[in-house]
Amino acid sequence: MWVAPLIYLVVTVLLWQLGGGLFMPELLANRMFEIFPVPFIETAVQLLGPLAKQLAFYSIAIVYFAAYFLFAHRWDRIRPYLGNAFYAGFALWGLHVLIVIPAAGQGVFAYKSPQGAVTPSILLFVSHWIFARSLQFREYRPQPLVTKAGRRVFVVAVAAAVVAGLVRGYRTFFKPAKWSDEITPTEEFYTVSKNSVDPVVPEAGWKLDVRGSKTSASYTLAQMRELPSITMFATLACISNPVGGDWIGNARWTGVPLSMLLQNAGVPAATQDVVFRAADGYTDSIPIDRALQPFCFLAYEMNGAPLTSSHGFPLRLIVPGIYGMKNVKWITSIELADSDYRGFWQQRGWDDTAHYKLMSRIDIAKDGLVAGIAFAGDRGVDSVQVRVGDEPWKEAELRPALSPIAWVRWSLAADVKGKGVMVRMRSKDGEYQIEQPAPPFPEGSSGWHRRRGT
Repeated sequence: MWVAPLIYLVVTVLLWQLGGGLFMPELLANRMFEIFPVPFIETAVQLLGPLAKQLAFYSIAIVYFAAYFLFAHRWDRIRPYLGNAFYAGFALWGLHVLIVIPAAGQGVFAYKSPQGAVTPSILLFVSHWIFARSLQFREYRPQPLVTKAGRRVFVVAVAAAVVAGLVRGYRTFFKPAKWSDEITPTEEFYTVSKNSVDPVVPEAGWKLDVRGSKTSASYTLAQMRELPSITMFATLACISNPVGGDWIGNARWTGVPLSMLLQNAGVPAATQDVVFRAADGYTDSIPIDRALQPFCFLAYEMNGAPLTSSHGFPLRLIVPGIYGMKNVKWITSIELADSDYRGFWQQRGWDDTAHYKLMSRIDIAKDGLVAGIAFAGDRGVDSVQVRVGDEPWKEAELRPALSPIAWVRWSLAADVKGKGVMVRMRSKDGEYQIEQPAPPFPEGSSGWHRRRGT
């Protein structure tokens, strides 16, 4: 019973990774996160972080492939109804292209997928033909659903998954407290996307299409690197970041000013939004006036090295003043719109303007020191105040920001042992951080961060 489904599993993964095929657990997990109520998804993300989507993906993958193992195990009983294995493969293929794939939001025959209808349908047919051929092995005979070898494999797989989950959970929820570095190491920089599995975009074959009123142009990554560039320290924060959360980071980015590409392509006077499309099907937009600002650019390097896949390789947007969901990753095309364009998250109720709310966070409160970070988007941090217990508010010492769009590190020497500590801040335009707590949905969290000193 193991041969046919294992071959199908291997072939499906290979076609997904190397041939442009669809991986059904990925599509179904993504679809689940699209159609479930936003409050439910937000609760899961707040509790589990990125693990929420990974758990959904692996759970669906287990159920999906378990169905093929069960199908193979019951093949002798199913065969009289289908005639032979090739009819069975054809039936499973038809079930996918007519029901399962549309249910996953990709349309009949996957015509809505980035690959189009032809390639995914053909590869899916190939994988099911191989599955059917495997069912017809001459030596194939039904075996007990759980064999000794199967039990061993299952126990080892479960043990490995538990160990990996415990390690990942420990790193996620029990990280030792430390004062944030001025520059967040790339491997520690938060990653959030709509996907259960993020795309891996090869440089070969990738190009950026820019469509304007005068002309349309395409750029390879090598051509992008030859254009005039800027290097800027910029802080990004996720709109789902709770008060005191870790989904914020500061990095050194290098890339091409977006305004240069847009002006070369031509910007009609009626343009309202600039629309970005990504390799994973994600879309979003920013207002044209923000797109033309000097610090808005398309980055191809992060902290002195090419972007990693999880951070948007080959190209991502860095736009000052608005939450990370609009700093689109894996960009493939840019176009202009003469009306307000609402992207993936806005269609699900998240705020379209997405301006950063003022935030400050206590990283450490121990051994006579309170320290953390504060961020005001593109407005700058004017002051940070700390209150320890019932004492009056005190001004914290601010370290100079690395750029006008980077966070500020602050600190205050104080006896905090056993006392409650809270922090608030003011931006350079005179706005004060909101005290009233608010959840991240739909426009970002607010509230003063509190923790107990040790």
